[in-house]
Amino acid sequence: MSVEKSCNKRLETLAWGLLLVWWGFVALADFLPRGAGWIGSGLILIGLNVVRSWAGIRINGFSVSLGLIAFAIGGSALARAGTGPSPLLTGLAVVLIGLGAFMLASAVRRSPERTE
Repeated sequence: MSVEKSCNKRLETLAWGLLLVWWGFVALADFLPRGAGWIGSGLILIGLNVVRSWAGIRINGFSVSLGLIAFAIGGSALARAGTGPSPLLTGLAVVLIGLGAFMLASAVRRSPERTE
């Protein structure tokens, strides 16, 4: 696997880990306003592509589009008055945080493979 592909895979794993931890946190955090989950998800996806660009890796138009859509949905939801997330999602939130933390740790531990 080339260094670029290895770096891209690591970045994708980090982004998925961040997304899962974020979604779990949003499900547990009653103090966050409605729409914060969407906004955070959009920022993570857009941020992934910013880092890709800085690393000289081609950005993914699909994930940029999803990030912009998520950000717009979150902004729209934030503009409307609403209540926090349902407490019934607590179990799912804990699973998402655990899975995301595992993916983050795995991506951080993995050293980039080099093809020389």
